[in-house]
Amino acid sequence: MFIYVFHDSFSVLSAYSVGIIENYESCIWNVQLYGQSEFQLITKATPEYLELLKEGRLLARDFDVSYGQLNNPNADNVMIIESVKMNYDYDKGWILTVSGKGLKSALSHRIVYPQIAMTDNWLNIFTKIFDDNFIFPSDDSRKMQFQIDSSSFDAFYPEPITPLPTEDIQLFGENVANWIESVCKDNMIGWDMKLVNGFPTFYLFKGRILDGSDPMIQPAPFVKFSPENDNLLTVEYSHTVASNVGLVGGEGEGTSKKTAWSGETSKDGYARNEVYIDGSGVSSNGEIITEATYLSMLKNYGQEQLGQLMKTGTFQGTVDPNVTYKLNQNYKLGDRVLIDTEMGITASAYIIEIIYSIDENGEVIVPTFSEWEVNE
Repeated sequence: MFIYVFHDSFSVLSAYSVGIIENYESCIWNVQLYGQSEFQLITKATPEYLELLKEGRLLARDFDVSYGQLNNPNADNVMIIESVKMNYDYDKGWILTVSGKGLKSALSHRIVYPQIAMTDNWLNIFTKIFDDNFIFPSDDSRKMQFQIDSSSFDAFYPEPITPLPTEDIQLFGENVANWIESVCKDNMIGWDMKLVNGFPTFYLFKGRILDGSDPMIQPAPFVKFSPENDNLLTVEYSHTVASNVGLVGGEGEGTSKKTAWSGETSKDGYARNEVYIDGSGVSSNGEIITEATYLSMLKNYGQEQLGQLMKTGTFQGTVDPNVTYKLNQNYKLGDRVLIDTEMGITASAYIIEIIYSIDENGEVIVPTFSEWEVNE
């Protein structure tokens, strides 16, 4: 595997290749469904690589790259260099360590300003946020050019619906990438930014059901990781109890304070774990909006805050990349697959992160799965 290096495509009309990294000690590509992804590349600090690997440059693996119109690059799972470090080792000489995040992390460089309060479908909401804070901001210094794949918003609406459902939002000062991560996590969809003919393009995606449970697909696709198949090398599963229901307190004082319950409100007994959430920053704009809309805004705010608290479980497994299934051929980020631990538990889980690592010892692929759904 070699790595393409591209010029920063936010400051030019189109990304263009400036070089290739062919020799390195190790490469870790951590692609995340909800998060902003990250990478680390360790290589010898040659003059050529020092010139290529500069902050702001874009990196893509060879199997993620193709070329389109006018030989402009198309690339998935693109990373952007944020840190370049050098250290000296007596045996190895000067070593260069380059790290950073996914291209989509560029959206973390802006906060929502001015305030946005609207009731609309997700495509129009995202478009408004991007227009105000990146593409057509009132202050040109905030401008950052990219395009939106509007067709990908079908991920929110897998079934044809007319008119599209609407959402109530009020945002001011939120980090844009963190807000997107929260919304996508709530809706179990992925988001990323890729190069399309050299131009950064925001898009959403929904994984496939590969655990054999979808009766609408014949024959049912099937991907199973298990010791029996010799493709599940290690499994680590942990679960912790966290708050799952929030009482959000909004405007007002004492008995006149507006409140709304948010989260898994159907939970009861010991399974219900409540927390109070201060939502006084959620504004009704001087009671311009209706009380019903304001209460809906409080619920949405509570859901976002609970999403940061509900670290309920982690489920990781190391898989053999050369047995039974191939990454990006048989399964990919966002897909739901079957895991058989041979400990009396067969479970379905979404792949929410894939760490691809290559060094002198070979390839290792470590998928992180969502909270598993135990099959009866």
